[in-house]
Amino acid sequence: MSRRAHRHDFIEQQLQALRNELARARAGAPLDGVDNLAYNNTIPRILHQSWKTADKIPARFESWMRTWRTHNPNWTYVFWDDADNLAIFERIFPQYADVARGVNKIALSDMARYALLYEFGGLYADADFECTKPFAALAKTNELFLSSEPLAHTVLLENSTSLALCNALMASRPRHPFWLRVLDSIAAKFRDPETNLNDPVALTGPRIVKQTYFAEFENDTTVRVYAQEYFYPEIARWNIGNMRKHCDNPTDAATRNACEWLDKYPEGEFTNNTHAVHRWQCTWCNGDRSDEYVTLDDIFPSDRVYRPRFNSTGQMVLQQAMSKPTQHASIPHILHQSWKTVDKIPARFESWMRTWRQHNPDWTYVFWDDDDNLAIFERLFPQFADVAREVNKIALADMARYALLYELGGLYADADFECTKPFDTLAQTNELFLSSEPLAHTVLLEHSSSLALCNALMASRPRHPFWLRLLENIATNFRLPETNRLDPVALTGPRIVKQTYFAEFQNDPTVHVYAQEYFYPEIARWNIGNMRKGCDNPTDAATRAACEWLDKYPEGEFTNNTHAVHRWQCTWCNGDRSDEYVTLDTIFPRDPVFRPRFNATGHLVLESTSTPNLFELCQQIHHQSSTMDNFLHLVPMENDGDSDPGLVYGSDELVHRLDSMKRILELRDPSEQLAEYVALVMEERQDEPLDIVPELLQCAKRLRSPEDVDVALLGAFMFLCETPRRRDRGLAALLPVVAAMLEATNSNSSLSLDLFK
Repeated sequence: MSRRAHRHDFIEQQLQALRNELARARAGAPLDGVDNLAYNNTIPRILHQSWKTADKIPARFESWMRTWRTHNPNWTYVFWDDADNLAIFERIFPQYADVARGVNKIALSDMARYALLYEFGGLYADADFECTKPFAALAKTNELFLSSEPLAHTVLLENSTSLALCNALMASRPRHPFWLRVLDSIAAKFRDPETNLNDPVALTGPRIVKQTYFAEFENDTTVRVYAQEYFYPEIARWNIGNMRKHCDNPTDAATRNACEWLDKYPEGEFTNNTHAVHRWQCTWCNGDRSDEYVTLDDIFPSDRVYRPRFNSTGQMVLQQAMSKPTQHASIPHILHQSWKTVDKIPARFESWMRTWRQHNPDWTYVFWDDDDNLAIFERLFPQFADVAREVNKIALADMARYALLYELGGLYADADFECTKPFDTLAQTNELFLSSEPLAHTVLLEHSSSLALCNALMASRPRHPFWLRLLENIATNFRLPETNRLDPVALTGPRIVKQTYFAEFQNDPTVHVYAQEYFYPEIARWNIGNMRKGCDNPTDAATRAACEWLDKYPEGEFTNNTHAVHRWQCTWCNGDRSDEYVTLDTIFPRDPVFRPRFNATGHLVLESTSTPNLFELCQQIHHQSSTMDNFLHLVPMENDGDSDPGLVYGSDELVHRLDSMKRILELRDPSEQLAEYVALVMEERQDEPLDIVPELLQCAKRLRSPEDVDVALLGAFMFLCETPRRRDRGLAALLPVVAAMLEATNSNSSLSLDLFK
């Protein structure tokens, strides 16, 4: 058989396997133990670690936690805190939720590691574990592994001759039944009135793992127990006294052996098999014992870290955590703009809004409407929600920009702002910046000699305290009976920004005020009459200077520093003044636009409003990869003598693809699902592209149902992303495949064909 024919048969077999699995998933069949996927049982490359909170981790853990990324750079790192540990039971394992709520936090963290390994698979390691070697080989050759504690622990602390199995490092494929049996055993013990609920070692920890293993899984070939040298070469040194007590007069062979081991390996039994070292901090029994703490962002300031979250359909997903700022944090590349609605934007705004994407193409563009502006207070800032509900819409829009900059950071610009230069440098060199209005506004309209600070363009890192103080000042003023609530300029706009800045932040080095030339080179021309009135008989130096500025810069003060131009439409005071409107989709027909949304756990997330095409998805994931090596890994099969250089899927790498595909076949949003799938399976780049289109076309012609099309489209996307290729070759070549799919099934796929436009 030729290599091409071999490849074709192999691919069609895998599509059939996926079709079968899709049918099972839609019929409600369980997804574990699927027989027709031959390679689905290795451990996915996901690293799980946990601590009480992401904001207060003992500093001595920092170097140990970093070693997991150092030795396993291509693994997905997921961090769980106490709230996550409870959420997985509340949402995914309700049959154990009463137990999870009833036990203490250390017991809950035990339970959560079993649940997350069942749900996601991967490797779990306590935060006091140091990695010394990559785990790829162990993950590739096992379905589930545990490890025994040091012999000295087994005999001298546990008074046992059978292995003590520790739960501080464990790994498995998803859906392994061992974890459910452990959780079942815990639940049974918890509900037994004789159980000591204050002993986590026996109730939820190592002893229940050992009990479950020896009772039901000792002869299970899918469960492996590694010797202590692999992960536990050292003893718990803080407990050496209790171990040494038994060595004074050892009366049996087991005790003598354990004591001899202590003497032989005073520094631990390290071998070539040692992959990790447990540092036995036992914070649950000894306390944190730390005067210094760090945050998760301190530990991984630039590495991608994922957190468990629930999406809009209630499924638990791994979501990349947004980095919190360090002391000198820069402004994230997020562009925020706002209007009353996405469906009726004055047409003259269109060209101005587009300039932000043109000059800042790599920034994330987020659009907010009136509903979003209220939602951020209802959900994230309830202390200001009463104010947000009662002020008028323009005042609410003011408040929302302060809240979104506090929560997400980035740059906010009114829709009547035109961008003229990239903002990368300003974002990189600042934590927060504002800007003054034109001098003519300050003196001739505001009748002030101190800067008028406009709120139409502002930027900051997330969590800057300026925004909370500003919102607090607004709330205070709003609740004063003498406040004019109908004056947004004073209540929520430029004047309250100025008041907050000069009262509390004028000397704050993290707040920078740019001169008018940067963003406000022009005046509000529609208000020139009111300005000129002050120039008839100027009586003071400030007024004369402002009037001279008007004469000197009739078209505005544009310089090399000008990054943007405010067009001063003042729609809140002058009305829309528009006979023609456009939609957000009209303004950005192809560019990805994000909207603020709240997921099932109440977290604010940015959700794409459009389905990106295949090329965009491939490119997004390509650019997000830390290196070019994070691309799909193809393994060449043994050469059968044919000269065809094409590659086919082979051996262990197939495991990751098919298992990942299997686990996401409970179809969600297609673009989300495709992106998640490719992110899961990308491993390394293959230099030689595989021309899979002819094989896909032949498979497509044999499809018989919309479900077949779903699977084939997923497969097509997978192959298209396997290696960088020319856009015309990739997408154009797939069009006949899509046509053949539709013709074969005489129907539309549930996956949007906009992906192929």
